[in-house]
Amino acid sequence: MDFDLNLLLCFKVVAENSSISKSARILCLTQPAVSAQIKKLETQLKIQLFQRHNRGLVLTKLGKHLFCEIKKWESMLNEILETTKNLHNDISGVIRIGTYSTISSHLLPEKIKTFLVKFPQISFSFDYGATEDLLRRVVHHELDCAILCDIETHPNLQHVMFFEDEMLLVAKKSLKYHMKKHHEWHMLSYPHRLEPCFQQVQKQYKSLWQKAHIVIESENFETLKQCLNQGLGAAFMPRYIITDSQNTLQQLKIKKKIPIKFFFITSASYERRSVATFRDHLLRKSQQAKVE
Repeated sequence: MDFDLNLLLCFKVVAENSSISKSARILCLTQPAVSAQIKKLETQLKIQLFQRHNRGLVLTKLGKHLFCEIKKWESMLNEILETTKNLHNDISGVIRIGTYSTISSHLLPEKIKTFLVKFPQISFSFDYGATEDLLRRVVHHELDCAILCDIETHPNLQHVMFFEDEMLLVAKKSLKYHMKKHHEWHMLSYPHRLEPCFQQVQKQYKSLWQKAHIVIESENFETLKQCLNQGLGAAFMPRYIITDSQNTLQQLKIKKKIPIKFFFITSASYERRSVATFRDHLLRKSQQAKVE
């Protein structure tokens, strides 16, 4: 049957805004015209796409499925347009990465630099947030990929480990810490509830957290690092973040090592060629670093 693609565009805008009136302004249509297009699409598909609530329009289960498929189709279409526009170099466009600020600051810049030498048509965009939110955005094709640590398997995602590290307990070299006097310790802490590796830290060193004085808690590793350098306390930190501070920081002895694994995560249903090429580049660089 002949299908009007404008119906899908209208549906996508309404799904993103949960409002007929707001969608009408975006589409430069009247509210009755938007409502009519949604009704026509529901009639053609023979399904209900929205439920109406006081807080606006809410997607039904089938509506959520259609919205996810449209986002996937949109991502594929963008890649087709990028490839057509750059036939001399089909690895092009923007790679949208969801990650932590420490990863984009410490792990990726050198690898991106070498990647851009080969593929100068590529550009990168970083988005930050909670792990669950970033994974959801990858599933819905709002992000091309995510680079995160210690994630659980997900049926709609595929992930490849590309970097291994460990948590270290560190403090400024001028400070003295006695392992049997935790009540005298001053600690700098990342909120343990936020990430699995820090939940593991809290579990394995429960006595330390119960007895020590938590001087500062911050979600920003750079803040904790600067506080370490000022001698405000000790902290568990990933090794890769403090490699440039080895002259000023000391590693305190701990009984059990706490490994961290970092994963490159993409949608299981679709992966842009440029994203796959960048993933392979990261894997090669990680393997080279192990050999060296």
